Formats: sequence, C-alpha cells, structure tokens
Amino acid sequence: MELTGHSGRVRPRFTGDDGASLVEYTLLVALITLVAISSVRFFQANTASKLSCASSALGATTSGC
Repeated sequence: MELTGHSGRVRPRFTGDDGASLVEYTLLVALITLVAISSVRFFQANTASKLSCASSALGATTSGC
C-alpha cells in the first residue's frame, strides 16, 4: 500500500521496515508469558486437586478420586 505525501509524491508506507525487531519479539514473549501465567492461575485449584489425586493413586492400589 502506498500513501501520498504533502508534495503529491507517492512514497512507501513503511520505509526501512525489514522485519520484526527485538522490541516486537520481546513484546510477543511477554504476551505469551502473561497468557501462560494467567491460565495456570485460572486452572490452579482444579489442577492441584487432580495432581493430589494422581499422587495418592500412585501410592495406593485403588483410586478413590
């Protein structure tokens, strides 16, 4: 896509943008980390009870969960 400047000349929309920069990758990693932490906290209670049940089932011959 091209934009027209004040002088009427056509110039490229993104000049010198060759790809993702370090800042963009850092923001992407931060967003992924935030989503991962949020999902772990959201499912924490259910996950803790399931892990407790699984660990007790390993020690016993029958599972009571």
